[in-house]
Amino acid sequence: MLSHTRNGEVETRCWQVKGFGMNSETKLTPNMRKLIFHKMSLDAIPKGGGIADGIKFLSDRNGMVKSLHAADQWVIGAIAAIRNAGEPNPWKDQTDEAIAGEILRKIEERKNEHFS
Repeated sequence: MLSHTRNGEVETRCWQVKGFGMNSETKLTPNMRKLIFHKMSLDAIPKGGGIADGIKFLSDRNGMVKSLHAADQWVIGAIAAIRNAGEPNPWKDQTDEAIAGEILRKIEERKNEHFS
């Protein structure tokens, strides 16, 4: 899996997932990891789902790996969409970590509005 850095250099993005047959190490930032796991949690228990969905997700190792890769690609796409948005764009020169942090902040803000 490849991703472009803010400076246009290509950086390899791999995962260390013990027991899943993947031995590479990740170079993801903390906010990016949180965002990936947030997306995976939505895959695990979809809207209207319940504990049975979560147990099914956790018992399917291949499904978890597929979800991990899909979530990683989703995060890459979301960050790229924000960075490449039209002007004025205060995020175009920000790091992946800063953009992922803002996405997480917006998610939390919406959760708080929904449950207020």
